[in-house]
Amino acid sequence: MPYKKGEISLSKAAKYLLSDIQTFNDEFREINRTVGKIYN
Repeated sequence: MPYKKGEISLSKAAKYLLSDIQTFNDEFREINRTVGKIYN
């Protein structure tokens, strides 16, 4: 049973990590757009 539990938490961690990366990418894109407006 602990193995299955570990598997679940691992996939949960992967999901959190992926959503964190997605959020970071969205924020980074916003920053780039803002900086682009300033310099253009």
